[in-house]
Amino acid sequence: MKKLIPLILTAALTLAACASAPDETPLTTPTPAPEAPEPTSTPAPATTDFYPLESYTTAFNTGDAYYELVPYPGHALLLKTDYATAAQTVCCTMPNCAHDSEACPAYFTDDPGRNLVITDDPLRVCHVEDRGCPVQIYTVDPAAGKAMQEINGVGNCDIAYCDGTALYGIDKTVLPSEATPACRIDLASGQLDRVTMLPSELMLGCYDDGLLTVHYVTDAPLPKNGEEYAAAVQSATLEFDCWDPRTGTRTKLAERPYNPTDARFSGYDGTANGKLYFVDYLPQSDGTDIKLSLTVVDPAMGTEEKMWDTWPDEHFGLSIGQRILPVHGDQSTRWLGMCYSNSGTNREIPYFMDLETGEIKEVTQKREGLSYDRRVTVLAQTNDGCWLIETAADEQRSCLGMALITPEQLLAGSTDWQEITMWQG
Repeated sequence: MKKLIPLILTAALTLAACASAPDETPLTTPTPAPEAPEPTSTPAPATTDFYPLESYTTAFNTGDAYYELVPYPGHALLLKTDYATAAQTVCCTMPNCAHDSEACPAYFTDDPGRNLVITDDPLRVCHVEDRGCPVQIYTVDPAAGKAMQEINGVGNCDIAYCDGTALYGIDKTVLPSEATPACRIDLASGQLDRVTMLPSELMLGCYDDGLLTVHYVTDAPLPKNGEEYAAAVQSATLEFDCWDPRTGTRTKLAERPYNPTDARFSGYDGTANGKLYFVDYLPQSDGTDIKLSLTVVDPAMGTEEKMWDTWPDEHFGLSIGQRILPVHGDQSTRWLGMCYSNSGTNREIPYFMDLETGEIKEVTQKREGLSYDRRVTVLAQTNDGCWLIETAADEQRSCLGMALITPEQLLAGSTDWQEITMWQG
C-alpha cells in the first residue's frame, strides 16, 4: 500500500543476527481458530503496562520529564527536560565533569539512533551496535556514572517494547508460514527468554495491558512456496489481538478481511483511546491507491463504524502514534494526529482532529531557524495534558528550542507558550 504519510506507531530498534540463529520450536500450528502458544519460560507478570520504545527520536516521555539522546560530533549526550521547571539539563551531576568522555554518565560514543532510553527508575539506556554484537543495557546514575550489562544470543529480534521490568522483541525475518520467534530480556538479571508467537503474527503497538498483534487466519496452514502462499492469503482474514507475552493471555479485538492494497495489516493505521482505526483503499490502474473511508473499531463496545465515508483531502493521512503519550499515567487523548503531505510541493503540515467535535485543526505556527516551511512539532504530552513542542531547529533538523503549551492554545494559533530553558553545553 502506498501511504502518503508514514504512521508512527511504535518504534523498533533492529537487532541484527548474532553468532547463531535461535533454536525455536513452534508451539502451535495455524488453524482457523488458533490457540495462543505459551512462553518457553513463564516470567512473573510486571506491575506496569507495556509502552513502545522510541527509536524514531530516541526519546522517552515519563509524563513528568522528557529524556533524549542528543547528537554531538562523535558522541551523544543524554539530556532531560523537566516539565515542572521548564528546563533542560544534562543527566550528569558529577563534580567538574566536562561531559566529554565515557566517564560521564550522560556520554555515549555511538550514533544516538543506536541507543534507546528504556526506563527512568532506574534510568536505563539500551544500545545495539551492529550485526553480530550483543545488546548492551546501561544503568545510568547521574551522580556516579553508568554500569553496562551485555546480553548475547538475541539473534534477529527487533527490540521494540518494554514493561518497565523487561524488553520485548520480535524476529521478522522468518517466513509467515512459520511460528514467529520473539524474545524477552529481564532488565534486572539479564536473562533472555524465548517466546513463540503464532505463524504470520506481528507486533503493532500497545493495547491495554498487552501488545497489539495481527496474524492471518486461514483454513489450512500457510504454505512456504511463494506462489502458493500468495494464493492462500487471498481468502484469509486478519485477526487483531491483545496478547500478553508474560502470561500467554490472548484476547481477540477485531477481524478484518484480506486487503490486497495492504496485505499484512488490512488498512490498520493506528490506535487511540482503545479504538482501532482502519483506512479503506481503492487500488488504481497506475499502481496508486485512493483513500475511501476511515473505519473505527471499538472492541470494548463491539462496534464498527465509519468515521467518514470520503477523505477530506487525498493528501491527508493519519499520524496517530502512541509516541507522544506519557509512559506512566493516562493514555487517553482528545486529539487524533493527522498530517497533510504533498510531495509535489514538499509540504508537510501537521493537523489534529478534535475527537469530541470532529473538527480538524491545522498547526499554523512555524518553527524558527529554517529556510523552508516546517511547523512546530508536538514531541510529548505531559501528565497534566500540556504538549511539549519543538519551536526552533537548524537546517540539519537539530532541535534548538522547545516550549510547553496546551493543545487548545496551540491549535488556536497561539505562540504564548512557556519556553524551555535549553541546556547550553
